[in-house]
Amino acid sequence: MSKKRVTIAVLSISIIYMLIIGGTLAYFTERDAVVNTFAAQSIDIIIAEPNWDPDNGVDMRPGYTIMKDPTVTCTLNKSFMRAVVEIIDMEETIPNPAYTAGGTEPKTIANPDFRKRITDPDRLALILSTMRYDPDYNAEGSPITPNIDITKGYTMEQASQFNTYNIDSFIKDNLKSGAGIYYYTYLTIFNEGDSAVLFSNIIIPSDWDSQKIAKAGKFRIDVYAQAIQVDGFASPAEAFAVYDDLDST
Repeated sequence: MSKKRVTIAVLSISIIYMLIIGGTLAYFTERDAVVNTFAAQSIDIIIAEPNWDPDNGVDMRPGYTIMKDPTVTCTLNKSFMRAVVEIIDMEETIPNPAYTAGGTEPKTIANPDFRKRITDPDRLALILSTMRYDPDYNAEGSPITPNIDITKGYTMEQASQFNTYNIDSFIKDNLKSGAGIYYYTYLTIFNEGDSAVLFSNIIIPSDWDSQKIAKAGKFRIDVYAQAIQVDGFASPAEAFAVYDDLDST
């Protein structure tokens, strides 16, 4: 693709949280970072989770349903926007393949992939399946979603009636997505005052057995929001091709 001579305004912000199934939610932080801003007209977006309650992230087990609603809001001018989800391995140790009963080898060893993206497709499939979107969720921050009841547990079949992300506002970029990182592009121009939620709930299916719990393990989900100006681009795809080119330099 030929590079355009355009004035680029780029913004990237993120929220990070860690889920430990069968354990405790270790932390939730928010950080903002503006990068590569060269613009006569600024753009601004924010990301937050209006209904996140840290107490609900404690000791998550099968049959547990919580509100988890990463929501992006445009606060200045208009842009093309996308959300990026990274799934990070937070297992500090793994089983030692050299361990034998009665031997001298330790049962576990340091995990070489600690704090790196998870690449195991089966593990990723389990983790992604916990993310669900209620189609009647209020992006302005309604405290109760009318379809997904946070007081109830759901089987995997029941949870599967809900999409894993908001297909009314986003489309998944399968070409750019890879193991442990997933891109979701906002379908239209993200106008000032618009809000969009990527997903609304985390559901741990009630019929997960101990093997699935162990397979999912400790993981962290990072959610980023990225925006780039509308002027000079015909589509979100064209805009983010330039965004990615800037980000790689």
